[in-house]
Amino acid sequence: MTGSVAKKPAAGLSVTVRDVETFLYDEAALLDRWLLDDWLALFEEGASYLVPPCRVR
Repeated sequence: MTGSVAKKPAAGLSVTVRDVETFLYDEAALLDRWLLDDWLALFEEGASYLVPPCRVR
């Protein structure tokens, strides 16, 4: 990944709260910098990402 420390946890390893926090902040940093290919690489093949629609007033 370009300039990021976000990584998918290896299968079978335990994950701590700190691991999840780090992953989420790193994921957000990728999106903030529009590194969409790096962000997409975080997902398993065939995964879905659902974004709820914004409410417009």
